[in-house]
Amino acid sequence: MNYLVNDNIKIKPEGFIKKFLLKQKNGLTGHIENALEPYISYSWNKYPENEINQMDPLWKWVPFEQTAYYLDGAISLARLLSDKNLYEKTSKIIYDVINNADDDGYLGPLFLKDEKKTNRWPFVVFARACMSLYYTNHDYKIIEALQRHYLSSKATYFKGRNIVNIETMLLVYSVSKNKQLLDLAILSYDLFQRDLNKDIDYCSHYTLASELSDNIKPFEHGVTYNEIAKLGAILYIYTNDKKYLNPTINAYKKIIKYHMLPDGLHSSNEYFHGKKASQTHETCNVSDYTWSLLYLLKACKDGKYADLIENCIYNAGIGSVLENFKALQYFSGVNQIILEKNSNHNFYRKGRDWMCYKPGHETQCCAGNVNRFFVNFVSNMYLTDNDGIYAIFYGSNTSYFTLNNQKITIKQESNYPFDDYINFSFKSKNITNFNLYLRIPSWSKHYKVYKNDIEIKTRKIKGFVKINVNSNDIIKLYIPSDIEIKTYNKTGVIVKKGAILYALGMKGHRKKLPYSAYPMYEITPDKDFNYGININEANPSFKIINNSNDPFNLDSVNAIISIDAYKINDMKIIHKNKIFSTNDAFNKNRFVLKGNFSFTPNVQTYKQNDLIKERITLYPFGACKLRIAIFPKVIK
Repeated sequence: MNYLVNDNIKIKPEGFIKKFLLKQKNGLTGHIENALEPYISYSWNKYPENEINQMDPLWKWVPFEQTAYYLDGAISLARLLSDKNLYEKTSKIIYDVINNADDDGYLGPLFLKDEKKTNRWPFVVFARACMSLYYTNHDYKIIEALQRHYLSSKATYFKGRNIVNIETMLLVYSVSKNKQLLDLAILSYDLFQRDLNKDIDYCSHYTLASELSDNIKPFEHGVTYNEIAKLGAILYIYTNDKKYLNPTINAYKKIIKYHMLPDGLHSSNEYFHGKKASQTHETCNVSDYTWSLLYLLKACKDGKYADLIENCIYNAGIGSVLENFKALQYFSGVNQIILEKNSNHNFYRKGRDWMCYKPGHETQCCAGNVNRFFVNFVSNMYLTDNDGIYAIFYGSNTSYFTLNNQKITIKQESNYPFDDYINFSFKSKNITNFNLYLRIPSWSKHYKVYKNDIEIKTRKIKGFVKINVNSNDIIKLYIPSDIEIKTYNKTGVIVKKGAILYALGMKGHRKKLPYSAYPMYEITPDKDFNYGININEANPSFKIINNSNDPFNLDSVNAIISIDAYKINDMKIIHKNKIFSTNDAFNKNRFVLKGNFSFTPNVQTYKQNDLIKERITLYPFGACKLRIAIFPKVIK
């Protein structure tokens, strides 16, 4: 087996990881009805036909994409928490669909069945939820239903986002071993490369293998790019043919080169928009980008992809949701110092409330997709291959494996990413010998590995060290990190330590506005934010202040960085009474809006001159809902 899998691994989260998952359960994931439509009226087993008939035919699929995102995240959460009620609530929906398949095996609403159109995209998302249910209960009936759905269909999977069905075809193939699914996936991908998909479903440029392989800066819808670009890595896993893998590797190099923001996620509002401090990202892409990187990690066995995932989850991901997981942003920014109904500073829907923390938004994809990012992260803390067990992500958990017909329990204890030490202990009925691969993050330059309290020599290959252990051994990993202060995009400065980006953050004055049982919020500053940093005079210091199980809450953060900064009187919230906005995701067709608008200030270089130096405190980015994380650069 040349790739990594997470089959037959049961992960029991502990510490702050469990705490965050419980917030999901007690927040939107457990009570999605508070996001309102489509989560009240629509699901894959329930939908109002009269409303569907009145919809634009091009967009009838939208509620089914959104509710399927939610199902996938909720089922995975039920598995991780062993939550019977959430499991029954979500599994019932899937079994209702499976038990009411059309005569030919088609699953889902009949008005999406047309085999010549491009409305098979939402089924990909639903099939992921089905596979999440299969990984939870291992009911082969689910595999049989998905297999029949795909093999009895004559749908044109090579058009538009329909092509992403390759992913779920191959997930089913990984269990059933029915080669017809593999053949269908390969054929569909090859047809897709004939450029027949152009201008279908607004999502067709920069996603052919030839386009992914070049060095041209992509300008594509972020979700679409992630969903399609990853397909080559998936095909490689099942074919071992690098002609599929290499374009995917290059596709993500291009994202990092042209569009990556310092909180670990590329700009996407809705399309890629470069690396300026004012850029934001659609919250859907936290889930979609990290999900795609997981396939690259599994295909390449390269720890650098785990580094990228971790950076995105702990910064961009957690920073896009409220502390209680009862509200989220549609667009989330590295710098966001005012969040009012008129403060979205992207040209797309500029002057609207799309950056506010709300239970749901005008477009409801993110309200469903936000439920996936952390559960996918936790579900892949360990992966395996024929050679052993890979520790991918660190944090307290107890996990259960079957390896070489032996049952092994691994207990991992750590307050990582705020602790430099990770402790591993093992249990098995008989003393068992196996290989354990430990990920060494790229930012840890002086790591150490201890076996039964004795330091051992290791060799890092593609981000992992290999250790042979017995189940009565104790392993300790030490991965220290330094404070890094870097120039960002010429005019900005960022501060990182290990996986965490640090920000000048605040809870802000929070005004509750009516939405559902969960309110939306307007948030305005409650302290000064107008500071810049001179890299040569920063004098940073790091401090652990407690070991809270809620480290991404400003009331209980674990760690802070103190740093010297200069107060910039000219750095102020931007007020406008007339702006240019657009409802076109390409940022075309701009029009004038009049009103009272307030926007986060831009980042620029300032001269030190008579600026006053002060000592300020920075907090983990995810804990900061109002924040400046790209500071103006101060020079002499």
